[in-house]
Amino acid sequence: MAGKLDTPVKHWNNPFDTSDRKGLILFLWNLSHNFLTLVIANLLFLLGSLGVVTIGPSLAALHYICGQLAAGRPPVYLWREFWQSFKENFVKGLLAELVFAAYSFVLWWALRLLEENGYVGFPLYLLLMIVTLFFLMCYSWVFPQIAMLDIPLDACFSNAVSLALVRPLHALGAALISAGLVVGAFFLLPATLMVYIVLLFAVAALVKASFVWPVLERFLVKNDEEDSND
Repeated sequence: MAGKLDTPVKHWNNPFDTSDRKGLILFLWNLSHNFLTLVIANLLFLLGSLGVVTIGPSLAALHYICGQLAAGRPPVYLWREFWQSFKENFVKGLLAELVFAAYSFVLWWALRLLEENGYVGFPLYLLLMIVTLFFLMCYSWVFPQIAMLDIPLDACFSNAVSLALVRPLHALGAALISAGLVVGAFFLLPATLMVYIVLLFAVAALVKASFVWPVLERFLVKNDEEDSND
C-alpha cells in the first residue's frame, strides 16, 4: 500500500516544509500562511465540478491539495498537481460520488416514507439518522484515501469502515465540522455565497484532512513502509 504523499517528487523537499507542526497549530498556520493556496484550490474545485458528474474527481483533487497541507508539505505547483490528481483519481472519485448520491437518494426516499407514518415512524427516523451519521463518518476517510493512497476503491471503503470504528472521534469530528461548515453556510445563503466561492470547500477539506491524515499516516502509510522494508 503505497502512500502518494511519500512519493519522492520535487515539491516534497521545498523551503516551505512545515512537518514539525501538528494538529490545530498546523491547521491555523495553514489558514494564515496558505490562505491564497486555499482560495485557489477552492476555485479549482468549483471549476472542476462544473460538469456535476466530475464533483467526485474534483473533490479528490481538493483533498489531495489539503492533504499535503495537513501533512505539512504545502504544494508548489498547485495548478498542475490539482489537475494531475483530478485525472489520476477520476474513476475512483466518480464511483465514490455515485455511491454518495445513491445513499442520498435512499435517504430522501426513506424520509419521505417516514413523514407519511408520522409519530409511529420516529424510532425508525432515529435509527436512520444514526446510520446516516455513521455513513458520513466513514466517508470522512474515503476521499482522503482516494487522494493520498495508491489503493483500490474497495480497500478505501473497507478501511473507512474500520477506521470509523477504531478512531470514531476523528471520524466524528471530521464529519460534523466539515459538513457543519457547508450546511451551516447553505442556510445563510445568499449572504454566504462569496464564502462558498472563495474559501468554504477548501477549508472544510482542510478540516477533514487535519483530522484524518495523522491516522492514515500512522495506520496505513507507515505500516506499508515497514512492510516494504521487511
